Amino acid sequence: MWDNLHLLGDSAGVCSRCAGAVEHSLTVCEDHDASGGVCDRCDRRYAVAFEVECATCHNSKRGIAIVCLLAETELLSFLTDYGMNPLVPATQKRAPGMLANYGEEVRSLDPLRVELTFTVDDDALTLTVDEEASVVGVSRNRGSDSA
Repeated sequence: MWDNLHLLGDSAGVCSRCAGAVEHSLTVCEDHDASGGVCDRCDRRYAVAFEVECATCHNSKRGIAIVCLLAETELLSFLTDYGMNPLVPATQKRAPGMLANYGEEVRSLDPLRVELTFTVDDDALTLTVDEEASVVGVSRNRGSDSA
């Protein structure tokens, strides 16, 4: 639970250690091949690593999309549509690992555009992010509701 609170603060741009301003960025493994589970080149499951660093205390984290996107309104809205709240332990019991299991597609490297697709039941939310982990596009496929 505390980890999620720290992630939420960092994702919102506020350092969880000192309350300083947090900067977001992405790095991409351009020769990514995780067909064996993790890539031999970058030792990650996903090609894109999300990074946060505090401009004041230099506290930094690196990881999957939720490191930078957990506080995004579109993602939180998507979760609450299903009665899920990433700060409530019952959410993890209902959909364990849902925020860690998403689709990823690197659309371009220059400028960097990455599509991340989060899925609950047959509903999917795709966030397109740039090199600063800013959401520059949103689309939602409501599965059976869209027919």
